[in-house]
Order: sequence, then structure tokens, then C-alpha cells
Amino acid sequence: MLQIFTFFTIPLFGGDSIIKFQSLNLTDILKQTEKIIKEIDPASPFGYEFLEDSINSSYAEDQKKNVLFLILSVIAIFISSLGLFGLATFATKSRMKEISIRKINGATISDVFRKFNLDLLKWILISFIIATPIGYYAMNKWLINHFAYKTTISLWLLISSCLFALAIGLLTVSWAANKAARTNPAETLRKE
Repeated sequence: MLQIFTFFTIPLFGGDSIIKFQSLNLTDILKQTEKIIKEIDPASPFGYEFLEDSINSSYAEDQKKNVLFLILSVIAIFISSLGLFGLATFATKSRMKEISIRKINGATISDVFRKFNLDLLKWILISFIIATPIGYYAMNKWLINHFAYKTTISLWLLISSCLFALAIGLLTVSWAANKAARTNPAETLRKE
């Protein structure tokens, strides 16, 4: 049988005491506890706070920061994707003649994709190499300064963030590269 216990704290003798009880009838337990506390220390007023509420209130600020960072991260990713899309569109427009000549000489759509994506991968990996130590240092500092029990930042977290950045970058650039790769080279070269 599953037993569910609840904890609450009461001020007693200038400090807090934690009481553990099985959650069957809360009002009776509180009345009995108040009666016992009044017998032990009649001068102090009876007050209580559930341990769960106390823990939640101590982490409320961190939960608000979590939501704020999540919203700001989504906005930053969206803005950077727009910038990357604009850069990829500009690069494809300025290299349309090159793409058309490559296609005439036998390049496939996947060759065009590979050419654009390798240029992008180089810059994403450079930015990851620059951002990783800064992010690791900032997160480590935050964990050390704000929490009694700490966890380490795993290597898999860093690798997954790099793969996520690569996926977003590849999706964004592939969109622009797809348009360039599917154009008719004769139309492009006729305009030149």
C-alpha cells in the first residue's frame, strides 16, 4: 500500500521543527499538533508552513527566470534564423551564375546543397567553439552561487546544443539552397 506523507514546519523554541505525518485528516493533525505545542511552549504562537510550499517559494524566482530565459531564447533563435535565412538568400542570389554553371556541368541538387551547407557548418562550428566555454563558465557560476546541491554540466548537453544549432542552421540554409538548386540554369544564364 502506498503511504503518502506530508511535512510541515512549526516554530518552536526559537527554531523550526519539522513534523512528518500521513495525509489522512489534516485538520485533526493540526489541532493535535497545536495542542501539544501549547503544552510544551504556551508563550509562543502556533504557526505552521508546509515544507512543499516553503521549497516552492524559495525557487519561485528561479522558475520565473526559467520562463523568461525560455522566451528570450526562442526569440533569439527566431531572429538569428531570420538573419541566417537573409544571408543564405543573399548568397544564393549572388552565386546564381555559379550554381547554374555547376548544374550545366552535371552537378546535382544534392551537390548544390552540400556546397552551401558545408560553408554554413564551418561558421556554426566556429561559433560553437567560441560560445561553449563562455556558456559553461556562466552556467557553472550560476549553479555554484544559487544551489546547495549542484549538478555538473554534462558533455551530452553541450553536444546536443551543438546538434540543435546545426539542425536549425541546416534547415534555414537548405530552404534558400533548395530554391537556388531548383531554378532552371538556362533562365539564370539568359539574364546574365
